[in-house]
Amino acid sequence: MEFIKLSKEFLPKPNTLVWCKRKRGGIYLAMRVDAPISENPDSSRYCHWHGTVQYSGQYSANTDGVYFDRNFSDVTVESFCYVETPDSQ
Repeated sequence: MEFIKLSKEFLPKPNTLVWCKRKRGGIYLAMRVDAPISENPDSSRYCHWHGTVQYSGQYSANTDGVYFDRNFSDVTVESFCYVETPDSQ
């Protein structure tokens, strides 16, 4: 896996599952909304990211997917890489 530094030129595809390295440490399984990059750290207003710390995600019975228990802003993200699908054999 090669991580891509988050910048105005390099944003993940919207609503696509990625691994996300946070600046204060930790790797999250996350998705980013379709929005321009923000320099505001207020995740209550600029929470472009929704994620969960490595493998701690819980599957939700009332949605078809992973429940993300964290919201965070672009300024807290260092880099990202796309989740690769396993080879079927």
